[in-house]
Amino acid sequence: MRTPAELNELYFNTPACHCTLPAGAVLHHQGESATRIYLVQSGEIALHHKTAGFEPEGLPARIQAHGYETQRAGAGCYINAAEFLAGGGAAGCTAIALEECEVAWVEDTALREQLLPLLLQQQAQTQQALNTCTAQKEHHNRQLQRAESACTLAQLTAGIAHELNNAVGVLARRTDFVASGLWEYLEETSTNNALLFSYGIEDTSYLPARELRATSRHYERQLGMSQEAAKVLAHLFPDKEDGELLAPHFVQNVNKNFRFWEMGHDLRDMKVAARTATGIVRAVKLLGGGSTSREPGCDVVQSIKDALNLLHNKLKHLNVELDLQEVPAITADTTELLQIWANFIKNANDAMMEAATPNPTVRISTRFEEEQVVVCIANNGPPIAPEHMEKIWQAHFSTKKFSSDYGLGLGLSIVRRIIDGYNATVVVQSDDAETSFTVSLPLTQPEPETTENA
Repeated sequence: MRTPAELNELYFNTPACHCTLPAGAVLHHQGESATRIYLVQSGEIALHHKTAGFEPEGLPARIQAHGYETQRAGAGCYINAAEFLAGGGAAGCTAIALEECEVAWVEDTALREQLLPLLLQQQAQTQQALNTCTAQKEHHNRQLQRAESACTLAQLTAGIAHELNNAVGVLARRTDFVASGLWEYLEETSTNNALLFSYGIEDTSYLPARELRATSRHYERQLGMSQEAAKVLAHLFPDKEDGELLAPHFVQNVNKNFRFWEMGHDLRDMKVAARTATGIVRAVKLLGGGSTSREPGCDVVQSIKDALNLLHNKLKHLNVELDLQEVPAITADTTELLQIWANFIKNANDAMMEAATPNPTVRISTRFEEEQVVVCIANNGPPIAPEHMEKIWQAHFSTKKFSSDYGLGLGLSIVRRIIDGYNATVVVQSDDAETSFTVSLPLTQPEPETTENA
């Protein structure tokens, strides 16, 4: 049996059936009678196809004239093979030389059977190339869709961020103004109340709800305080022994004027919430390709406490166990870290509340190992299904069946973007006993980026 090269040499060697095409020359046009089968002996030819309703505006000249390029035929490839086997008909494509080409052809239809093995081989190669092209096209289409989604999100968030940042900026400045004015007034009128106010506005501690309730009830019984005043004293002195050593006049002042501590603490929460709102807007912008700024000296443990304080109303029925070891400060943006911890904690709370988990508990620990700050947030709620392990990081994916919160479903997708931006890692482990998210943060970042103004 002869090889393809031998068959080509045998049938495509007639001098009268040979031509040299210069670059840009048309071998044949789409729709012309296709009585020949061509063999490209050297060079490369592009095949163009123009469909009904083709709109050429804004396209390159060659595409405007002949339609989109569908494939290319190089040395050893056949053109019009299908038409030749079918006994003629109209050419399905326009063939244009991309460079100087040597082309031979056969017109004798009696040679179809002899050429059939060659043409079938050509057809198989063409089909394989078409499959590859289709797969690549699908891949590029998905990339384009993701790019378009990111572009749309960036455009939307740019406008929204500008308005939100203006509003949040007003809230932050007015909060500072009210806090400063109230502090000055209390300094002039009541030193004791000014002290209570300063304790509240400077409080950065976090006391789990169960411990807070127990200490508050103790002070209520032992010191004869009102429930609200006892709660404030529990914040100030979580150690019961310290509280019992307080001077009676201090306890009496807290019992009477505890509202000043609450005002200070509420103003502090407002300032933290304003910073967090600004950070959330910036985080959404990150999905559209925005940038952020990070500075050295960020206290990871404090960012965890800030997240717990912001969520304290949601965590009233949750046991929070803390093992916050002292760790080095890192180069980071505090609001970004707060978003990471708040998302993990809130999702754990929501999952356990929805599943009615007995004794719902979140355990948070920090440690320093291998030049990284490691934060682990674990809960005893329902496990994450194996098929959802990767999907949880996708925008708009959620496993929540019932929720009073209405959001964009961007929480963990933003978290993943932030973590990746720090060259950090997150490991998720989940079984019937525990689900944990372990984040390992490097101490420094290569180059802090500059935050873009909304």
